Amino acid sequence: IPTKDELSTSLAEAKDLNPDDYTKDTWNILTALFSDIEDVIGRDDATQADINTAAANLAVAVDGLRRKANTKALKEQIQNLSDKMALESWNLLTAEQQQKYNDLLTNATDLSNNEEALQSVVDDMKTKVENAVTELAELYRQAEEEAAREAQRKVLSDYISEVGGTDLSVYTQESAQRFST
Repeated sequence: IPTKDELSTSLAEAKDLNPDDYTKDTWNILTALFSDIEDVIGRDDATQADINTAAANLAVAVDGLRRKANTKALKEQIQNLSDKMALESWNLLTAEQQQKYNDLLTNATDLSNNEEALQSVVDDMKTKVENAVTELAELYRQAEEEAAREAQRKVLSDYISEVGGTDLSVYTQESAQRFST
């Protein structure tokens, strides 16, 4: 059975909590109780039932506090993705591929700025963004390789056009076939 002194101590402990550590909604629920609890503590005619109710309400509100998600790691991955998207290779991707990463970047940024976000959701998004950075690096590598092959094909095609009148009979049959393809 709580006493007024115990209720006063619990209230002081609740007031000592850092509001920046908790979501705004859950913090507001807690602080909305403060004046009612102070009223119970200050009343000479407060009954044990009043004290019990105030103590129970305070305990429920403190237990209901939800810590803000730590978004530091997510924000670092957002920066990594943003940096990757700013590279020249970005232009080698299709419009659909670019849209996919733009959407992910927007969603991740929105989540990182959401003070009510759950830590598990933030962690999942961090993993998605981290995977996207890795995937984007691989897409860039593939796109750059394809661009290099295309440049080589163009050079070869230009050369073949230039020497189109070449007498293929001086080459082996295999070489002539490759040359004419």
